[in-house]
Amino acid sequence: MNSLKQKYEGILTFYKQYTKLNELLRTGWVMRHVPAERLESVSDHTLQVVMLAHTFVYELGLTDIDMNKLAPMAFLHDLAETIVGDISVIHVNTEEDRKRKHEAEMSAIKNILASLSPEVATYYFSLWMEFEEKKTPTAQFLFQVDKVDAVMKSSNYSEEYGMPELFQEFYQTEVDRKRFEDGPLKDFFDYLKEREYVPGREYIKKPE
Repeated sequence: MNSLKQKYEGILTFYKQYTKLNELLRTGWVMRHVPAERLESVSDHTLQVVMLAHTFVYELGLTDIDMNKLAPMAFLHDLAETIVGDISVIHVNTEEDRKRKHEAEMSAIKNILASLSPEVATYYFSLWMEFEEKKTPTAQFLFQVDKVDAVMKSSNYSEEYGMPELFQEFYQTEVDRKRFEDGPLKDFFDYLKEREYVPGREYIKKPE
C-alpha cells in the first residue's frame, strides 16, 4: 500500500473512532435520570463548545485567544472518552483520582491518534495536552467554555423537565471548584445565576 493510501486508511480509522462520540451519552444526565427522549451526547456537547467558544470570542472581543487552535482543540478535548467513557466529576475528588483519569485519557488519545500520520498525530496530541495543562489563555478559556456549557445545559433541562436541582447542583459544583473566580467568562457565569431567578421562571426558587 502506498503512503497516500495509508493516510486514507488512517483517516478512515480515525473517523470511525471519532464518530463514537455520537453514541456516548453525557454521564451527568444519565445518572440524574433526565427524562429526555434523546439525551445530550458527548458529540453534541463538543459541537456546542466549538460554537460557544467562537461566539464568546466575537461577542466579548477577546483578543488573546489563538483562533487557529481553538476549534481543533475543542473538537479533540473529549475524544479520549470514546475509550475511557465520560467519567463523572463525582468520581474525581482527589489528586490520585485526577492523576488516574489523566493517565487513562492520555493513553487513550495516543492510541486513537496512532492511526494518523506522525506529523498530524503530534500536532493533535499537543493541542490535547495544551487543553489538559490549562497554561495558555486559549486552553484556560476553552476549559471555562467546556464547563459553562454543562451549566447552561443543566438550566435548559431544569426548565424543560421541572428539575431545578440540576441547575443548582451543576452551578454550585463550579462555584465549589472555583473555576469561575476569574477569567473571561466570570461575569457570564455570574449572570447565569442572576438570570435563573428572574420573575417568570417560577419553576425554580431562589435560595434564601
